[in-house]
Amino acid sequence: MYLSLLREERTPSFSVSYDKNLWHDFGTGEGGSIIDLVPRMEGCAEGEAV
Repeated sequence: MYLSLLREERTPSFSVSYDKNLWHDFGTGEGGSIIDLVPRMEGCAEGEAV
């Protein structure tokens, strides 16, 4: 578990499955592929992230 990359928090609730290329934020219930995550972190379009 990690601290969320998308919001501030004190208790880690962010999980990354490297073998499946998936992430999940248990605090918000959101998740998706790594390709979905990069644009959210960087504020760019999905095409720019790839």
